[in-house]
Amino acid sequence: MITTGSIVNNTNMDDLAERIKIVYTKPGRDEYGNVSAGTEVVRCEPWAKILPYATRSDADATARVNEVDIRMVIRYRDGILPTDHVIYRGRRFSMLAPPYDAENRHMWAVLECKELIADAEPSLS
Repeated sequence: MITTGSIVNNTNMDDLAERIKIVYTKPGRDEYGNVSAGTEVVRCEPWAKILPYATRSDADATARVNEVDIRMVIRYRDGILPTDHVIYRGRRFSMLAPPYDAENRHMWAVLECKELIADAEPSLS
C-alpha cells in the first residue's frame, strides 16, 4: 500500500544510483586496557536514492555554521544504528533519527541525516 505523498512513492531499484558507506566506530584499547580512540569500520555499502530536503544557515555571524539535511532511501536492512555515520561522496553525515521502514513493507529504509559544514575563514584581502 503506497500512500499519497510518500517519500518512496514510485521508487524502484533503478532509482538507487548513488553508492554510500554506513560506518561505525569500534572502540579501541590501549596497552593498559583503557578505552582509546577507536577505528572506523564499514557496516555496509548499499546503493541509495539521495533526497535533499532542508538547508539552514545560522544568522549569528560568529557561529558561521551551515547545516544540510538529506534523506537517503536504501533497500531495507536491519542492523543500522542511529549512532552510525554515512559517507557520501567523501562527505560525512550523522543520523538525525533511527532508520525507519518506509510504508512498513520491509522494502525500503529511510535514513534522515545531517551534515555540518564549517564556513571558511574570511580572507584579509
